[in-house]
Amino acid sequence: MKHKILMLIVAVAVGVSLLAVGCAPEAPSVPSTPAAPTAPAQPSAPAAEVYNWRYATYFPRTTIWGEEAYLNDIETMSGGRINFQLYAGGELVGSPELLHAAGSGTIEMGHAPFYWFPEVDIATIMLGPTLAWTSTDEAAQFYADERVEKIIGDALAEQNVKNLVGTAEAFQCMLTTKPVSTLDEMKQYKLRASPDIGKMLQGIGVSSVVLPIEDVYLAMSTGVIDGVIYGTAEEYRLLGFNEVAKYYNATSFGAYPGYCNTFVNMDAFNSLPEDLQRILTVASKANQERYWTWLLQQEYEARKDFIVSSFSTEDQLKMKQAAVESWEELAAEGSPRLAQLTDILIDLNKDWGYIK
Repeated sequence: MKHKILMLIVAVAVGVSLLAVGCAPEAPSVPSTPAAPTAPAQPSAPAAEVYNWRYATYFPRTTIWGEEAYLNDIETMSGGRINFQLYAGGELVGSPELLHAAGSGTIEMGHAPFYWFPEVDIATIMLGPTLAWTSTDEAAQFYADERVEKIIGDALAEQNVKNLVGTAEAFQCMLTTKPVSTLDEMKQYKLRASPDIGKMLQGIGVSSVVLPIEDVYLAMSTGVIDGVIYGTAEEYRLLGFNEVAKYYNATSFGAYPGYCNTFVNMDAFNSLPEDLQRILTVASKANQERYWTWLLQQEYEARKDFIVSSFSTEDQLKMKQAAVESWEELAAEGSPRLAQLTDILIDLNKDWGYIK
């Protein structure tokens, strides 16, 4: 009897425990944390356009360090938005074709003396006519004249190019294969010279030809010409001309200094955003006297490689008179714009006391 009562008690206890388990409320579910909203994708800034330009100069490869420094300035100031491929004289186009190449878009920028470009009616005066001035300050008075700036700008626009800067370059001294220290001695020789200097030489009885500077070494070494009027002792040394000619006449035949122009295709310039146009303008201005300053620093050391002479004061006065006559002749043969520039130049020379 006791055994049955014990079994009943156990069964009831098990049943109650099972009932308790089955009736226990379910634990509330923990709501999942919603995912953080994804930020909308931001549009990426458009990449700045990069302009890859071709720049060609008339300078031979041995003397283009100034061009390299100038173009490096532009590339640095633009943060790499303008890049250049640099071509030395004759590598892409010949010197006489540089202006047409820039105007037609074969190159974006060029650098040369304008005596190579007879299609420009004021070309003979843009370098600085023969013996036109004796310092960069005097040259600045001429080129900074608003009338001069407008005439040059208009003339170049007709060729679809924009003038960026006139760079002060060499004073043009004479190097010959034989000694020359008087005008009478010079009359015996045939020289390479620019057209404006050639006009002055003609007035004092000296013959000359126009040759690209890259052709002068061969012409002197073979006796086609007896000498060259082009640049300074340092330039002649860098070009290797001291190997075939030793006689350096330190009298400057050209303007002191002469100016070459750096120009840009008008459409290419106008395609640049305004900030890059400003950079091109500022860098060009900063480059104006870089090469000239360096030449002055090198000149007297370089003369040690040559036998140096110079013309007498009397001969130099004869050259100046012939130079002024050549300006007037060129103006009379040329356009009204050329005549106007020549009048401005003559008036300045009167102000400076060089002519009456």
